[in-house]
Amino acid sequence: MKISVIIPTLNEEKYIGKTIDSIKTQEMDCEIIVVDGGSTDNTIKICEEKEVKIIELKKRGIGLARNVGAQIARGEYLIFIDADTILKKDFWRIIKNELQENVVGSCYFGCYDTRFKFVYKIASNLMFLMNKINFTRLTGFCLFCSKKEFLKVGGFDEKLALCEDHDLGKRLKENGNLIKIIRKELVKTSSRRGFLRMFLFYSYSELMNLFGKKVTKINYRPIR
Repeated sequence: MKISVIIPTLNEEKYIGKTIDSIKTQEMDCEIIVVDGGSTDNTIKICEEKEVKIIELKKRGIGLARNVGAQIARGEYLIFIDADTILKKDFWRIIKNELQENVVGSCYFGCYDTRFKFVYKIASNLMFLMNKINFTRLTGFCLFCSKKEFLKVGGFDEKLALCEDHDLGKRLKENGNLIKIIRKELVKTSSRRGFLRMFLFYSYSELMNLFGKKVTKINYRPIR
């Protein structure tokens, strides 16, 4: 089973080395594709040292970066993670059993900052419950699906500023895919934009989604 792990980056020198190392410790046959949106720090240098595939773009955008990575991926299955996301030791042992052509999924997640541990646990459970009541919710910092199904629905919507992962999951589900949430914390991520700010941004986006509207622009510092 060939896997492609796709990571969008933009000035990620603080995180990217540890993220790549956490992938390489997994016992999976994978290629690592870093899609960079114009980093001006040591991100590219670190990735070169780690000997991963690097695609440099002139245009920024999380959906764009992930789509470009998927287009060149050689893997039968795609795993999208963020540059500040660490895979835990048992990640591949558990997730490999869920990789099927018509399955798209995410897993429970934790945070570097232990002050927010309980909040992230609640968020993971809410994601699971929302899917149970037919509100498709996935996490872009750890999302897996088959390349065939991903391309079939056109990948991520590059116009979206937030919740592009939910949107992808919804379209995949409408196309006959099963949503799978692994109820085990398999990754840790950061709160680099600030916990309160992101809580407000995503609350706003969720509210817009309830009214059938999509968020295509939001005022925060680009990090990918």
